[in-house]
Amino acid sequence: MPSEREMLALQDHFADNPMVGYWHDFGHVQLKHNLGLLDHTEWLQRIAPHLIGGHVHDVEWPALDHRVPFSGMIDYAPLLEFFPPGCPLVWELSPSRDAAEIRSAHARWQSEFPAF
Repeated sequence: MPSEREMLALQDHFADNPMVGYWHDFGHVQLKHNLGLLDHTEWLQRIAPHLIGGHVHDVEWPALDHRVPFSGMIDYAPLLEFFPPGCPLVWELSPSRDAAEIRSAHARWQSEFPAF
């Protein structure tokens, strides 16, 4: 996996190519945040010009990922400020998650983040 510096250099190298961009993984970046390897918000601020979409899932401390949004520790509102409206966000959940919990979280997501 490339370092932050390498990822930014790669994105800058392909800046003129509309087919290349950064796909953000909320849960995996949060895991790195929990380990002290990076700051989730600062990373998004730096990579924002290259954002093309993302995988949405939550994290239960310290390292259980692929959880239903709003069931863990990620505060999505400040992170979504870096995404352009309509940017594709795909929920990437564990198959063991409860369907009713997913439906409830999806309704909340639509209410709180209608631009996505």
